[in-house]
Amino acid sequence: MLVLSVLFAVWVPEHAAKGRPAPLAGQLAGLARILRDGAFWRVALAIGANQCAVISLFTLWMTAWLRDVAGYDRPAAARALAWVSLALIAGYFFFGRLADAAARRGRSPLPLFVGGVGGALAMLALLALGVTSGAVLLWAAFVFFGTGATLAHSIATRRYPREMAGRVNTTLNSFTFLGAFLGQWATGAVLNLFAPTAVGYDPKGYFYALWALWLVQAAGLAWLWRGRRLFYSVK
Repeated sequence: MLVLSVLFAVWVPEHAAKGRPAPLAGQLAGLARILRDGAFWRVALAIGANQCAVISLFTLWMTAWLRDVAGYDRPAAARALAWVSLALIAGYFFFGRLADAAARRGRSPLPLFVGGVGGALAMLALLALGVTSGAVLLWAAFVFFGTGATLAHSIATRRYPREMAGRVNTTLNSFTFLGAFLGQWATGAVLNLFAPTAVGYDPKGYFYALWALWLVQAAGLAWLWRGRRLFYSVK
C-alpha cells in the first residue's frame, strides 16, 4: 500500500480545482434535498432490495446452496463461484453499454433497470424452487441480470445538478451496503431455524430464505415501477 501511495503521488497528474468545494452547510442542505425526494426513495429502496438478494447470496450463500441443495463438493463450488464472478463482470459491462447507448438517444435507463431486476427475479424463483439442473448457469444468470440494478445511480443522478452527483451516489451506496448486509444476516437467520443435515443446512431453509428475498426484491421493483412517471418527467 505504501508503494502504491508513492507511485500515485509521483505519477498521477494533478488537476487544478475548477471551483471551491461547497461549505458543510451547503452539503448538508443538498443531502436534505435528496432525502426529501420521494422519487429518490423509490430508487434507493429498489436497489437496496435487489442487493439484499443478489449481492448477499453471491458473496456468502451461493456456494453453501450449491453444497447443500445441488450436492457440489468444495472444489466444484469454488469453480462455480469463479464462473459466476465472470458473469458479474459481464453484467456490469453489458448493462453499462446499453445505458450509454440509451443516454445518447435521450432515453431513461429505467427500462433496463426493470428488465435486469425482472430477469434476476425469474432466476431466483427457479433457485428457490430447488432447481439444480444447470445450477451454475442459473446462478450466473441471476447475478448477471442483477447487475442491472446498478443503473439506479444513473436514474437518480439525472434528477439533480451535476455537483450533487457525489452525494446522490454515496447515499445510494449506503442502501446497497445495508441491503446486502441485511440479506446475508436474514438468510442465515432463516437457515438456522431448521435442524442442520450431515452436510450443512437443510434444503428446506433455502426454500423459505430465497422466497423471502424474492418477495423483498419484487416489492422494491414494484414500488419503483409505480412511480416511473417521476423519472420520465426529468430531461
